[in-house]
Amino acid sequence: MNTITRYISGLCLSWLLTGMCFGATSQEAEAWFEDDGDMKSLLVNEGQLTFLAKQPEKPPLHSMNIITIDKKSMQSGWVDLQQCYENLDAIAKVEITYSKVMRNLSVISHQGVGAAHVQGQSVQLRNVAHHATLCIHAQVHVLRNRGGGRYELEQGPYHRRFLDGFYPFHLSMRIVYPKQELIVDDVLMKQGLRDSAPWSSLEKGPKEGVGPGMRLARADGELAMDSFFEGALVVGVRFKAR
Repeated sequence: MNTITRYISGLCLSWLLTGMCFGATSQEAEAWFEDDGDMKSLLVNEGQLTFLAKQPEKPPLHSMNIITIDKKSMQSGWVDLQQCYENLDAIAKVEITYSKVMRNLSVISHQGVGAAHVQGQSVQLRNVAHHATLCIHAQVHVLRNRGGGRYELEQGPYHRRFLDGFYPFHLSMRIVYPKQELIVDDVLMKQGLRDSAPWSSLEKGPKEGVGPGMRLARADGELAMDSFFEGALVVGVRFKAR
């Protein structure tokens, strides 16, 4: 295995519950390194969470997530997840692995992908074209009952990493919850590489946004956010019972 192929085979992208790893031929690896895309032209981010006030010229990897909490979720901890990816890199082989407790994982749709199938707690992709898309569905066990009518949903870390560098990532998230049962108490974020990293409240920002690179919007029974960033991001949502 030559140096370029060895490096490329270690390219991993991770976000909500997942890690994505690529395998490539030497020709694909050389083409990837010669490309002038975002991962080669920007200064390398070594892991510091940095929100991007200006969107990258080249659309970055985009993870879109719809998380649905119902009344049963409050008892069981299981929530419904629909997750889609856009702007995947062109590569021969991709494995998306899920590390959290999960059930009923399935592929809903894909475009620009030669083949996609579920294998255990992973999705195997072959012959991925530029700007390919993929959507999956599953139930995940991520809602924690903290007692006293309080619940917590923690997601991440989200990051796009190659070797020692972190590169632009676009995260969209919509959380739907039973408004008759729950209200959002706080929305938090933290640097995703250290468990001991302190949480910061997003609720201290304006109602419809928290600054460049991060947008937050709330409605009855729904919370939405959209963010462009580098580094690693963990998002937490705290609920309390009505």
